[in-house]
Amino acid sequence: MTENVGKLLPLSIASDLSIQKRARSNTVIFLLTTDVSGFSRVCLLSPYQVISTSRSELCFQVYKGSHTEHNLNKKSNATFILQDGLGLLYVRGFAKRFKSKADHFKVNTARSKQSMYRFKVTEVLGDRSEAAPINSHMKFDATIVGPEYRTSFEDMRSEINSALSKFRTRINT
Repeated sequence: MTENVGKLLPLSIASDLSIQKRARSNTVIFLLTTDVSGFSRVCLLSPYQVISTSRSELCFQVYKGSHTEHNLNKKSNATFILQDGLGLLYVRGFAKRFKSKADHFKVNTARSKQSMYRFKVTEVLGDRSEAAPINSHMKFDATIVGPEYRTSFEDMRSEINSALSKFRTRINT
């Protein structure tokens, strides 16, 4: 049964995806958007493509030119599906394109192929059943996707830290 968890990410999820945490689990993260025909479109993301900056905000990357990028640029609402223990969390919110240094890269790097978004969490729903618990995680093969995702992840972390630092400086002055 689905129940309302609140308006913030649970501490465990915020911690696992934290900008401070470099180690990632390779667990598949689902991102749902709505396409032009009104149907849900699923995008599979690696934890290297999703960073929690707080319990109310995520930053994430999707491939430039993808259906997901197109959908987010047309309609900003989206839902992340994350596994949490024996159940699932549905994290609803709104995504906004984050203008990044990678938008100006002339060379073909891992980050130049991605568009970055900031995602404001508006609602978190939980779905679990003690009678039918989920007992395994879907994972990416780290030997195949790991090197490219780790490089892109470090670039993304650096860029987000820089943006957050500038934001804090403006607030304190």
